[in-house]
Amino acid sequence: MTALLTIHHLCKTFDNGTAALTDVELSVSAGQVTTLLGASGCGKSTLLKIVAGLLSKSAGQIDWADVPARGDIGFVFQEPTLLPWATVRDNVALPFTLFHHKSPDEAARVQNIIDLVGLAGFEGAYPRELSGGMKMRVSLARALVSKPKVLLMDEPFAALDEITRAKLNSDLLQICAQEKVTVLFVTHSVQEAVFLSDSIFVMRPRPGRVYQHFSLTHAGLRNEDYRLSAAFGEKVREISLSLKASMETTS
Repeated sequence: MTALLTIHHLCKTFDNGTAALTDVELSVSAGQVTTLLGASGCGKSTLLKIVAGLLSKSAGQIDWADVPARGDIGFVFQEPTLLPWATVRDNVALPFTLFHHKSPDEAARVQNIIDLVGLAGFEGAYPRELSGGMKMRVSLARALVSKPKVLLMDEPFAALDEITRAKLNSDLLQICAQEKVTVLFVTHSVQEAVFLSDSIFVMRPRPGRVYQHFSLTHAGLRNEDYRLSAAFGEKVREISLSLKASMETTS
């Protein structure tokens, strides 16, 4: 697989002296879902924000296969962060509004992405009228509407119930395959990581760094049958043990 993004010896120390990340090494392959897995405090979100350009790094290197242009990176945060006074349609179209981008196919693109995330019929609804899962679908649509090459997702489904979360996991795989977007995903759920990912980097804390890397192969469709399969259960067990060991490692 071609590496779209490669990170070398990346470090982040905040102004108060807290070392959030040290010597992080990882790569993200084009067209795949790569997941950063770890407990709270291991620097997953910090790393994602550095990749997005929302935080500066203290040291190290971030190499892109192609220099990302504006709109090449989409970001889905832990909270939907929707404009409460705007409709679903206007929230999804927000990137076009902010970038003062006007094109004849803008309205069609907004409608197409609303349809794709399963919100057809709710274009005129306001955030207060939506469930938690629907709000996250709006956030996902907003991140995808400008056709980014890379989608960064920071524990977007953590606050949702298990049934909604599982449905969004399945839908995310279909949506990203259709949109041909590369995903860098952050989670602390082993089950979510195994279901979604082609590649998992288990991180350990204080300071955050990569503990172990797993490349996953999925035989057949990733669906409810896969969740109940022996292969899924064994991989969850293997990575759970790695995550446990990463928390016990002190050097």
